[in-house]
Amino acid sequence: MSQEIEENVFFGFHNVRATLQEKEVTKLYVQKGMKKDDIIGLARAKGVPVTFVDKYKLDKMTGNATHQGFVAEAAPVDYKTVKDIIARGSQKKNPMVLIFDEVTDVNNLGAILRISDGFGISGVVIGKKRSAQLNASVAKSSTGAINYVDVARVTNIRHAINDLKNAGYFVAYLDMDGEQKVQDVKFDIPIAVVVGGEDKGITPSIKKYCDFGITIDMYGTVNSLNVSSATSILAHNYAIKQ
Repeated sequence: MSQEIEENVFFGFHNVRATLQEKEVTKLYVQKGMKKDDIIGLARAKGVPVTFVDKYKLDKMTGNATHQGFVAEAAPVDYKTVKDIIARGSQKKNPMVLIFDEVTDVNNLGAILRISDGFGISGVVIGKKRSAQLNASVAKSSTGAINYVDVARVTNIRHAINDLKNAGYFVAYLDMDGEQKVQDVKFDIPIAVVVGGEDKGITPSIKKYCDFGITIDMYGTVNSLNVSSATSILAHNYAIKQ
């Protein structure tokens, strides 16, 4: 059984390199025999202590995850506020914010951060309860995107929706019963989109707070998508219309 990984531990070559570039790293652990001089040189240039250790220690630090021989200890995860995300969005004409309602899988959340960075999403909102949180596993899945995407962690999703509405955002939900096809949405307004979790979808009480629904047409036998796959289709449609 793997142990719980500390929030300030980041692992995997690309993730560690991005973490060194963007965060205050306190120590870099490198598996003995590794020859990635660029990442070791980056750490030393920033004054980060580098320690060469056996694979066993890195396995223990990462709960036997695939660390590729590199583990960094960094400052604790820096969550933003909804106001921070609104401020960042104000730099764009038609910003998009993604709100995730009970997304619990760390790999999905990591993929979502990658998607958000790649398609210019202004920020991501997650709940404090019944939701995956930013940790080393999410960082690894995001391949470093965790360092570039603003993530707000809130106690109440509905309050976050109200804050975004008060800032001039329209709020939609992404679901099979949405009345607008994703390819038909113009994305010419500030918009926040609620995406439901892996098992239950969007909470009915949250849907009531939304202005309209967006759907993704499907034509196969299995008419459902993984949450990160659905998010990527939504984000791509948004990006190409900016």
